[in-house]
Amino acid sequence: MNKLIFPLLISAAFITVHVYGDSVNIHDVPPEPPTNITTSKPTVPPTTPPPTTTEITTVTTSTTPKPTSPTTPKPTSPTTPKPTSPTTPKPTSPEPPTPAPTPAPLPPNPSDP
Repeated sequence: MNKLIFPLLISAAFITVHVYGDSVNIHDVPPEPPTNITTSKPTVPPTTPPPTTTEITTVTTSTTPKPTSPTTPKPTSPTTPKPTSPTTPKPTSPEPPTPAPTPAPLPPNPSDP
């Protein structure tokens, strides 16, 4: 779409300048006659401004350091590394449970017939 519009705009601008540009010629307009305006100005001697005096003021500010209260360094507590608990590896496969011991057979009861 833009490939069609751009050449059309350029050709339209070229045609407009070519057609209407020739009809207006600046050389066709007669120049205005120059007007000789002579104004007589009274001659005034140039006035020199009075010399200006430049005062240089030097301002010196002295900064005295403010007394600071003596700060004692805080004692730093020695950092002791925490003991690391040994890590025991977890078994990957579950161990089979140990069988419970079977109770010994009871002696026969004498009260039973």
